[in-house]
Amino acid sequence: MNKNKNKTGIISILLSLILILNIIMPINVFADEKTEEKNILNEINSLKEVIKSKKTKDYLDCLTLRALGEPINKQDLNLVENGNSKVNAQNIIKLFSAKEDIKNREYIKYVKVLTDNLNENGFLSAKGNELQDYDLGTTALCIIALELTVSDYNKELASKALIKYVNSELEKDNDQIKDVVSISNTIVALKLLNLENCNENINKFLDIFKYCINYEGKIETDMTWPSYNGSLIQALTLIGEDPTSDNWTSDNDTNLIDGLNAFDCNTDEKKIK
Repeated sequence: MNKNKNKTGIISILLSLILILNIIMPINVFADEKTEEKNILNEINSLKEVIKSKKTKDYLDCLTLRALGEPINKQDLNLVENGNSKVNAQNIIKLFSAKEDIKNREYIKYVKVLTDNLNENGFLSAKGNELQDYDLGTTALCIIALELTVSDYNKELASKALIKYVNSELEKDNDQIKDVVSISNTIVALKLLNLENCNENINKFLDIFKYCINYEGKIETDMTWPSYNGSLIQALTLIGEDPTSDNWTSDNDTNLIDGLNAFDCNTDEKKIK
């Protein structure tokens, strides 16, 4: 019996709770069918305590705690003032995770910086920040942040900017994705905007990703990293694809979940192998 086929229910629970994270630590679960559920609950509790104990929480930590139903202290959000567009998007996601009212006078400034300076090139935080703000990853993350929190922004302009960078990325003469996290976020943004022909662009990115799976099930470009697998799993989950399906399984019969679990992390020394 193919063990992957028996994981479907457990995977859907796990991914909806945890693999939205993009965390630095992989989750080691799926040891065997009888103990999977217990392992998952143990891993969830362990993960929860690790993140809660962190003095400084980034936006992915905050998303994790919200996904796990844990309250977030406003003082732990570590909001960054006068940042670039990516930083403002991260601030918005932190506030969303803490269930703060983004339209509060204290916080709406982070949204207005994005929406007021939105143009066909993307989200400009301030004059002179063009090199930092005008790129695919920043544009995608800003769209995700706004889609999570507000609906009254110029989606047409945001879509034009995103598609501009998507087309530029797809026109590159290579069969390997360099910025895995940005492309994964782009897949999420395309799906959230539900643009015409978005599935066509998503499938083009996915076709390239399929050639990046190594024998361990890790996404490999110039290197491998847990967030590469984590971000792609997150994107696949959103669009309804099973990251343990044959499409995402290597010739060595390892899939993206196996690849995530294959990383050897020393959380005390913060080393990853």
